[in-house]
Amino acid sequence: MLHLSGTRFWAAVLLGLFAGLSHPAEAQETAAAEDPDTLQLECDAGEMFSCYSLGHLYYSGEGVDWDETKAAELYVQACEGGFEPSCADAGFMYQRARGVAANLERAAKYFGTGCEAGESWACEDVGRMYELASGVAQDYEEAVRYYNLACNAGETLGCAYLGAMYEDGRGTAQSYELAVEKYEAGCYQGAVSLACMRLGFLTQRGQGTERDAKQAMLLHSYACDSEQWGSCRALGGIYEHGDVGITNKRLGLSLYIQSCEGRYGYDADGCSYAATLYENGKVVPQDYKLAVQYLERSCEGNSGNGCAKLGASYAHGNGVDVDLEQSLHFSERACELGNGFGCYNSGVSYWFARGVEENVTMAAKRYEKGCRLGHDLACTNIAAAYAAGKGVEQDFNKAFELYQQSCDKGDALACHNLGWAYRKGEGVPSDLANAQEHFLMACEMGHLSGCTAAGYQYLHGEGVTQDKEAGLRFLDQACEGGHENACELLE
Repeated sequence: MLHLSGTRFWAAVLLGLFAGLSHPAEAQETAAAEDPDTLQLECDAGEMFSCYSLGHLYYSGEGVDWDETKAAELYVQACEGGFEPSCADAGFMYQRARGVAANLERAAKYFGTGCEAGESWACEDVGRMYELASGVAQDYEEAVRYYNLACNAGETLGCAYLGAMYEDGRGTAQSYELAVEKYEAGCYQGAVSLACMRLGFLTQRGQGTERDAKQAMLLHSYACDSEQWGSCRALGGIYEHGDVGITNKRLGLSLYIQSCEGRYGYDADGCSYAATLYENGKVVPQDYKLAVQYLERSCEGNSGNGCAKLGASYAHGNGVDVDLEQSLHFSERACELGNGFGCYNSGVSYWFARGVEENVTMAAKRYEKGCRLGHDLACTNIAAAYAAGKGVEQDFNKAFELYQQSCDKGDALACHNLGWAYRKGEGVPSDLANAQEHFLMACEMGHLSGCTAAGYQYLHGEGVTQDKEAGLRFLDQACEGGHENACELLE
């Protein structure tokens, strides 16, 4: 595996930086040394290469007055006249509105022709247009085809884009191994910071390559210095959590803030991570108001995590006045962005009529979505809805399955409810021994109702050998914790 060390990498960095300074047209060999009048005569006589070369002169202002309108006209003339490499430059002019009105459809058409004629940099551009549905209908397979052409011709940004398609499985079968291969080409051969960042994330997770926290740190360090704000956030996490044996939470916070306050764009998740450290007060003095400011910026940047936490701030009055309607608003936004915690909070609002009229059907939908997104409490709550037949058709089997799923992940309420499912025979044959096992699990996790149920079964010898001493001990524990049913059983 290649590593970021030594002069080879930094030579690639410098090469990549200097290569990025030129406009694609300026990289072509031109007839700049020729007389513009001669080129004009040859162009008028139908020599399309001369039209193309003259276009370069007008674009750069060499030997003629700088005139992008004339340059665009000549690029198009040469392209339409059969000199297809000129189409790439015509595409650039239409894409960037240089000398002509912006026209993305024409830009895509000209880029495609230029790419097929061997202008590999145009392959990157038209691939990007197919990926983002810019001037053409979105077509991931076409994007992959053009990125492949670009990457195979040595266009390292095209390799970075192609790597992302392999990583996400868009337009091609998902392959972390191929994603790593393309990112390495983009990062190590072309110093493309985007490729270094994406490679850093895969290296952190051990996807498609060996997991290597130190290598990931090097990759993110370079990308962060190149203003890839996602890498600054990732680097902050490495320092906060001590992934490479060095824990520096203040430096982690500093990097989160850097990612959030970037000059051009920012990383919205970095804002929410900074907010978390200001909320918990373990690294810097607790400051809920500043945390809210970071969460607002995070949510504005479409971070589901940021919107969800902002909704929670309004629910609990942390840094802002309690406002349940605003809490629901931001929770709904988080849910739309695919954040399970946001869906869960939204479900709670609808279920308990917090900031909105009670709507158990809507609550169940939010819990269901939150569960699909992996939020354990949402799974527990939709299970309870199935068990009670509220908001959904009653289904004890479904409830049992979901309780089991959440309990296995350590949710105490789910384990408690699973105990009752075993006790009452809902979705599973009645089994008091299994019920006791789950009541005890819930109790160990701090769920007082689980302690009460376990104590009751010990007192009466249900599912276990009768043990009044143990029963009273569990009931005492629950009563001291404030569980009224336990106190009543002790009377």
